[in-house]
Amino acid sequence: MDDYDIMVKSQRKWMLIFLAILVIGLGIIPYKQILFGLLLGSSISTFNIWFLQNRVKKFGKAITGGKSVVSLGTFTRMLTSVLAIAIALRFENTFHVYATIIGLVSSYLIMMVDSFIRSIIDVNRI
Repeated sequence: MDDYDIMVKSQRKWMLIFLAILVIGLGIIPYKQILFGLLLGSSISTFNIWFLQNRVKKFGKAITGGKSVVSLGTFTRMLTSVLAIAIALRFENTFHVYATIIGLVSSYLIMMVDSFIRSIIDVNRI
């Protein structure tokens, strides 16, 4: 496995752990609307990061093969984020809108934390 695959696997693992914590929190914590919003946003965010990682992998293979790639799916990822906000706005009694927005950002926060931890580990190895 190359470094990119290891990074992708680690980020997916942390996103799934975060989603599992949110699902467990639904059974324990009384703030259902906020947790449903976080779960909706984080689920869409997990899809977006999975989609981006697959597109980057295809992009890298195409570039090394001398082919061209149309896009990295920015429009699709934006559309799914807008869809999540639209769902949260339509069902305001179930989903907290601000929590949904925070959930949409969760994968990027996890990517930054994972990269930070990896850089600390790499510096300590040297």
